Amino acid sequence: MQKYIHMMILFAGFSVCAGNEFIKKPKAKKESVAQVKEEVAELLESVLRQVGQNICQSIDVQNNVFDKIKEIMSDNQLSCEQLKQLRARLEKQLKVLEEQQAQLYDIILSCSKS
Repeated sequence: MQKYIHMMILFAGFSVCAGNEFIKKPKAKKESVAQVKEEVAELLESVLRQVGQNICQSIDVQNNVFDKIKEIMSDNQLSCEQLKQLRARLEKQLKVLEEQQAQLYDIILSCSKS
């Protein structure tokens, strides 16, 4: 009787293990080349529009910066503490701009590798 129980347990364990081998993973939805091309083209168009908007904003920022330079150089009203605070904010913003430039460069690289 014990041999029979042991055999049943082994058989049940084997069938569970063997059964797992036949479980199929759900297949990922296959996309056609045309669909993927269409989505890539749409994304590239979105990148192009966003870069265009960034360029327009960049021109506005440049004009404001030129005005700020003139204001700071001709204004004797700003205290040393105010200038230090402005310097800290500008240093932080410069880092952000450098990171954005690196991201744009990554976009250039990803487009040119394709």
